[in-house]
Amino acid sequence: MLRLCLVLACFIVFAFAQESSLQKQLEGELADYQGLLEERASEINSIEETLGETASRLNQQISERDTLSEDLSQLSNQRKELEASISELETQLSQTEADIASLQEEISQLKVRVEGILINMYKQRSSSFASAVSQAQDFHDLQVNNYYLSLLAEQDLALIVQLDNKAKDLAELQQDQSQQIASLDSKTSELSQNEASLIAKQEELESVISELESSQEGQLALRANLLQEQSKLESNIAEAMAQLEQEKERLRKEAEEKRRQAEAANSEEERQELIAEAEIAETRLAALGAPLPPLSSGYIYPIDSPTLISRYGDIGSGVILTTDLAGAAVKSINKGVVREMSFLSANDGYSVTIQHSDALSSSYVNLQATPLVDVGDVVEQGQIIGYLGGGTLTPPNALRFYMIKTKSDGSFVAFTDPAGQLGF
Repeated sequence: MLRLCLVLACFIVFAFAQESSLQKQLEGELADYQGLLEERASEINSIEETLGETASRLNQQISERDTLSEDLSQLSNQRKELEASISELETQLSQTEADIASLQEEISQLKVRVEGILINMYKQRSSSFASAVSQAQDFHDLQVNNYYLSLLAEQDLALIVQLDNKAKDLAELQQDQSQQIASLDSKTSELSQNEASLIAKQEELESVISELESSQEGQLALRANLLQEQSKLESNIAEAMAQLEQEKERLRKEAEEKRRQAEAANSEEERQELIAEAEIAETRLAALGAPLPPLSSGYIYPIDSPTLISRYGDIGSGVILTTDLAGAAVKSINKGVVREMSFLSANDGYSVTIQHSDALSSSYVNLQATPLVDVGDVVEQGQIIGYLGGGTLTPPNALRFYMIKTKSDGSFVAFTDPAGQLGF
């Protein structure tokens, strides 16, 4: 018994020491992050003091640049929507053409059958009937001639009516096709105009950036702006992770409330409807809180053959990696569960955050619309989660990458240096 007590005591002391060590590590990471934020704020103030009166003018230029960036992003989205609409129209036109070809085949078959009927009638009935048939310009002439229709068998009449209806359907489809073609032409013209506007805005944006980068004052102003944008970006990522916990709590309460209402329902139909709503909320909650898969032995780079152009702390709390290929695939550095996927801004594009363990997550910024994963998805190491090029002011071959320390419940603590995981 004494030996068992000693073992339990040692175990408790060991567990407490581990917990204390982890707590100290998290506190250290948070202190480092706070120190980095303070350094960033101090650098921004120093730059603003150095710039003096020129700061206002340069800030206005930067604001104009950012406005252009937003417009550029909107035009790009409009172009993608138009391209999707055109693709859909082309699919519809292809289907229409197939339907018309099918109708024409049916009409040809019906025509042969009706001609056989008329030939048979010509042979068997009076010459006056044959004369009337020979004077008919089309099958519709026969349909409106009640006298001669009365001489036809009911089956024969059905064939002619069917043929006439098919011909009308064909005419309507041809009209729809013409309208779709006109709409396609209009959308194509609109797309061309938007593309021309997009090119003009790109040139204007490049001119503003070039003007800023050509002087030392402009470079300093750009750095101050970049530091401010970095702070916003990190705030957005941290807020998104916090919102995840709030959403999980909301779904949990919603499921419980629906279950409670179902028990008090007045009818079986209402009860089943409430149970279905509760199950939907529980399914979403399960996806958001999906268990983490076992980690593999090590981490991989998020992009192929990366070049490190900005280390942790150089500008912000992440690193910037580039690759030779614009629009390159971005991969998960390890197994995990997607905890956040959102559009940050026109400057930064989309971001995806993946939780790998109780204490560590990774975040990927500058992804195109729309990333290939969603919140709750379980991803494997090396799985493609999206493609570079979502931010208008971030090069399409650059990835902003972050490592994030979390508590055991997955809540945000602080950004940390990715060097420990990626080895640079």
